[in-house]
Amino acid sequence: MESEVTTIHENGILMEGTAYRDASRKSNDVVATVTKIGFKRYLRERNGIKDIIRNQRITYCVVDLYFKEPLGITKVFSNMYAQMVELKRMDDGQYQLITPDNNNSLYSYKNGKLINIEVDTPVGKVISKRI
Repeated sequence: MESEVTTIHENGILMEGTAYRDASRKSNDVVATVTKIGFKRYLRERNGIKDIIRNQRITYCVVDLYFKEPLGITKVFSNMYAQMVELKRMDDGQYQLITPDNNNSLYSYKNGKLINIEVDTPVGKVISKRI
């Protein structure tokens, strides 16, 4: 599997985001973009389906989880799913990201820095650790 996610923020607001996933099973391929088109409005396209996101101010994306602990945040924008997803605090410094297809992951932080990510997959758990 190959994935790529990019985001552009301006004054803390998401202006544009893209996500690409090329999966060995083509049914899991993703091409998604979101572009700010007005106050709390975004044009969203995912796998060829376009629509408008209304009344949302997107300030925190899944990719931001790699760079800062999401203190007090309960929803983040997923560029891959092109929608808001739930972020559930499990314990001090530990958060579960809940996705629409139940590819959930657990992010763990120490002193505000990401130390590891655990992702359940069909073949087992994948753990990425900061060294």
